[in-house]
Amino acid sequence: AVGFGGGTVYKLLMHRAPRTFGWQSPAAVCAVLVGWMIALRLTGDCGRGQPVDLHGWTGWECEEMFQSLDCLNLALLILWGVAMASVDVIQFGALLRLVVVCGGTYTFSQGGGIIR
Repeated sequence: AVGFGGGTVYKLLMHRAPRTFGWQSPAAVCAVLVGWMIALRLTGDCGRGQPVDLHGWTGWECEEMFQSLDCLNLALLILWGVAMASVDVIQFGALLRLVVVCGGTYTFSQGGGIIR
């Protein structure tokens, strides 16, 4: 639910009907479910002497890798939100566009957590 919550809230606030949502795409839902299953497996099997020995392969501990990838994921989410909101409000002036892009990006990136 959290994975599609921000985009759903963003679409409801920023778009008029007819709207399309990410959770309507079977490919997107499958990608989320596959990612969820991989994450469950990797978090349980990651560690020194485990099937996924990141430290032996890269020198990074599992927690360091998870935190770094989480930061990268958030950076990509913010970048995607800014790009999406910028395209949606291209007709506005610079100041109003800045305000709407900041609000839209916050809604897009944090909406799932807020709903939860």
